[in-house]
Amino acid sequence: MAAGHQYYEADGAPLDVPADPARVVAAWQSHRTRLRSWFAGLPDDRWSAPTRCMDWNVTDIAQHLLLVTNFLTFTLHHARKRQPTTVLQGFDPQAGPAALLASAPELSSTQLVAELDAIDARVDEVIAEMTYDDWFGPAEAPPGWVPAYLALTHMLFDSWVHERDLMVPSGEVVVTDVSEASVVVTYVVGLAGIARGVDERPPPAQRLVIKPTDADGPLEVNVAPDGVRIGLTDASAQPNASGTSADLVDIATGREPGGRLELDGAASTYLRRLASRMN
Repeated sequence: MAAGHQYYEADGAPLDVPADPARVVAAWQSHRTRLRSWFAGLPDDRWSAPTRCMDWNVTDIAQHLLLVTNFLTFTLHHARKRQPTTVLQGFDPQAGPAALLASAPELSSTQLVAELDAIDARVDEVIAEMTYDDWFGPAEAPPGWVPAYLALTHMLFDSWVHERDLMVPSGEVVVTDVSEASVVVTYVVGLAGIARGVDERPPPAQRLVIKPTDADGPLEVNVAPDGVRIGLTDASAQPNASGTSADLVDIATGREPGGRLELDGAASTYLRRLASRMN
């Protein structure tokens, strides 16, 4: 979220996105295993190829993923001790990532592959040390303090979107794992509600139904003055938005969806508010 609109109060971000921590962990690990394999098999001439991220090539995204995953190990480690970090306080999602990337040491493609392997192994070590209760203690993510399972979810969301940023320009088919997609799209729909609250505090009550066609759902979004709650609803509910998880996330992050997406005015405004905060 934009600087000045984070949540570091005792209760953290007013975002209720129920999830089984074990499912979030499994989604993270399956996604990262696939992504590391993609990087490992990348020819030398592809590391300078353009991506969907303006001004970032493949190497830049790999560097970015390395930086944010390093942070993930740090914040989860402190979450276990019930000492949530404040490293991202004041972080600007529009300028911050580029500034961090500019200050990062230059690494060769071979070094990047090795470093991504190493940092993911470290994340796995920290995850293995987490108890069930640890996942519900406070940790840090760009919105501020959130339950630790949502901190991991945010980093999964970032990495999952960048996987598509890397592969879509070259026409590669991106694997969509239902479990990964369900975790990511549910979180992003909730995050969009936090963005809405920035301009409208307290945000007026709103109920939306958003139906990912390739994930769990449909999702019921309830925005109330005290926060945003996401949950599953009846399959017969009339959706305000319907499409693949990737297309719904693309709309919410300011990217061009690749498939057919149906959404009414309320859903469009709701989802696109997040894009205005991130880009």
